[in-house]
Amino acid sequence: MDQAGAAACKAISKGETRILVEVNPPVRHIVMVENLISPLIQTGKKVKVYFDTIAESAEAASMLPDHLRDHTEFTYLGDRDDMGDCDVAVIYQPNNINGNPKKIEDVEWVHYRLEWNEPRPVILVNPKLMSLGSGLDALGNIRRPMFIEDYVHAYYLDPSVFHDENIHGGLLCEYPRKWEMYVFRSNGGFRLVAQHRAKPNAEKVLVQYLWRSDMMKSNSQRMRPDVTPFPVCDAVPTRKHPVAETIGNPEFF
Repeated sequence: MDQAGAAACKAISKGETRILVEVNPPVRHIVMVENLISPLIQTGKKVKVYFDTIAESAEAASMLPDHLRDHTEFTYLGDRDDMGDCDVAVIYQPNNINGNPKKIEDVEWVHYRLEWNEPRPVILVNPKLMSLGSGLDALGNIRRPMFIEDYVHAYYLDPSVFHDENIHGGLLCEYPRKWEMYVFRSNGGFRLVAQHRAKPNAEKVLVQYLWRSDMMKSNSQRMRPDVTPFPVCDAVPTRKHPVAETIGNPEFF
């Protein structure tokens, strides 16, 4: 999760003030928050973290290391205290899926409160927010509030965006890079297979992986079991990793 914090810092350095971080499946909140705010604090910023509930806020405050706690204020959505001298606000996993309409108002208060004077960044982490007017679209997917469209993805990771008996596909976005689709191997390796300027929708993800799955199945029927059809690497992709360095000229298959 160090990548998420580093990507958020890059987005802030480029002037972005509405930043979105999403990791699926969600990481334990104290781990996610610690890795997200550490790079911010290292650059001298004071951080205010809003949790969904008072209990989550209290638990995180008790578990955070002292060197981070001194530069971080913990509170909960619904707290209307002044923003004080914080440089960055983090809203961690706000949730109104249970039908709480006030949660949208609480998130919007932080979202707009930091724009009233000098704009300061807001980092929205793993939002579980449903639009109050029409919560589901025609396909039954959750429709998010419109203000989330104002946010720029600094980091997105879904290591299981596609999975069948032939391949396991992941989706990654790390600011300022494009959206990247990977095929993962059973031994932990991976290969970059596609890039997109915007987040690919469910249909595009399905199309990108289905034909590769069919090709994998065909190859496996022709090749010996001990032959690996793709070169593999041994780590999660980062800016310095060999696979990540192929971003400008990826090998597609």
